[in-house]
Amino acid sequence: PKHQVPALAVSVAISSMAGVSVVFGLPSIAALRKDGARADTFCEVRDWAKGLARQGSLGEAGRSLTAEHRHAIVHFLWKESQAGPRAGRAKEVLNLVRGVPEFAVADEDKPWSAEAAASSLALAAAREAEPPASSGLPQSSELQNPEADGRELFQRLRAWVRERSHEGQLAESGTKLGANYRTCLFDFLCGFVSKTTVFRHQAQEMVAKLVDLDSWIQGGAADREAVRQLLQEISRSCANEEQEEEQLEDSFETSPASGALVPPVEVLEDPLVDAQEILMQLCAWINAGRRSGRLAEQAAALDERHRQSITAFLLADLVQVAAGPPALPSGSSKMMTFVRQASSKALPKSLASKANSVPKTAPLADTTPDRCYILQALTELGDWFSGEGVTDQSAISRALARTPRAVE
Repeated sequence: PKHQVPALAVSVAISSMAGVSVVFGLPSIAALRKDGARADTFCEVRDWAKGLARQGSLGEAGRSLTAEHRHAIVHFLWKESQAGPRAGRAKEVLNLVRGVPEFAVADEDKPWSAEAAASSLALAAAREAEPPASSGLPQSSELQNPEADGRELFQRLRAWVRERSHEGQLAESGTKLGANYRTCLFDFLCGFVSKTTVFRHQAQEMVAKLVDLDSWIQGGAADREAVRQLLQEISRSCANEEQEEEQLEDSFETSPASGALVPPVEVLEDPLVDAQEILMQLCAWINAGRRSGRLAEQAAALDERHRQSITAFLLADLVQVAAGPPALPSGSSKMMTFVRQASSKALPKSLASKANSVPKTAPLADTTPDRCYILQALTELGDWFSGEGVTDQSAISRALARTPRAVE
């Protein structure tokens, strides 16, 4: 359009309006320091603080204000809470504001001074403190980067936590990290434990250990009860998944023709297939075959084209790992439903309908450990790579050699 406003100008305008909205209705520094009738000022501060707290914007307001203005608010509420008809209500609002890390001030019981200004700057610097580069910990920018390798970051975190724990310094180390950094760390770990990775249980143990330490959640870095609730929900989800996998493996063991339930060629070669479902089925087939001692027999029953399709599917994520994991397609079919359909040579209806509605995506990087596990099991079968069309075993060895392994 001829008179279209540049996107940058719109962004700046929105940011400016947001900054104004969170301080709207807040008394000025002069009004907060004024002696005499203070009932109206208190009502304004109370309504402002409680209104933003209900919206979850009190922290944003604290970041928008100067250190002097934050100190004026806290000092005003502290004075009001000491005596008088509003003492109880003032103490309630003061505790509400104190609970927001951005309003942490030094010497709240003293008037603003050069010393208070220096202390406020020191508190702000401590809150923003990042771990030293030599510590081995990832920086907050790495933890917040959606393109970063989450498994590599987690292994660095785990090595650091393990070392501090052995030294008996894990609790003390939390006090040396800024609250903002610890918030980023908890956000990363809580997101990581929600994903299906080989490190999920280890990540749960780490989060549980850190959230139990007061020094790691101080300054509002994490909500202990909320994190514990998340861990309980994930544990229940993991238990359900493990039960489903056990049922799937049992179905393979009891079937007289388990090899026939390996995903058909049409499914393996479908670029829109849900890779995690296929890998879950292949892992179950490998596990059940190993336990029953029939894996080699079942593998030998597959023709050359089928073995080639399985190998190509497994190699897809190892030759070149995708830049970032895409979102899982919604409405994924349950594994047991897929198993009942997979014995047919035709593409299952759930995958056929999915192919018409889901855009083509790259393989999930988080499936790499499962692919490695299956490929390693297949390399132990001497006849798996026989035939002209099956991938050369040396290509498998090179792919496995270049793949990061889980560090136990």
